[in-house]
Amino acid sequence: MRFIDRESEDFVEVCKRETDGFGVHHALDPVGGKHMMRSYKALRSGGRMYAFGGSAAVKGSRRSMVTALRMVLTTPKFNPFKMMNSNKAVFGVHMGTWKDEAVLKSQVMALVEMLEDGRISPIVDKVFRFEQVAEAQQYIHDRKNRGKVLLDFSPE
Repeated sequence: MRFIDRESEDFVEVCKRETDGFGVHHALDPVGGKHMMRSYKALRSGGRMYAFGGSAAVKGSRRSMVTALRMVLTTPKFNPFKMMNSNKAVFGVHMGTWKDEAVLKSQVMALVEMLEDGRISPIVDKVFRFEQVAEAQQYIHDRKNRGKVLLDFSPE
């Protein structure tokens, strides 16, 4: 696994190249809009795309109805029959409305196990003290991060 800089690399090409042309098993798309189709194209046969955000609806630090409308209008309409032909799936995920705690807990525990076993190693971009939560949020909002942004709650 490696970091893909969305500003300087075509992630679809990288995903295909890194998997000998097959594509990835899972794609997580927090961007939405036309970006979703790129995530879908990065999938292999049998792959799954999880749409869980719409950051394309926000540009800069102010809300814009035009930008939000552009995201909505460029969001692909997935045809089930075309999806059957490629054996791919698209899921919409909203963690704020997830009611099945047992499923969520098992998924989080699987991630913890993979982290402990070294099968995944998240890239940490920056650590902020918890008192700097507003700056951390702004850092993410400004799309400066190239990995995870963490809050440090340890005593000083």
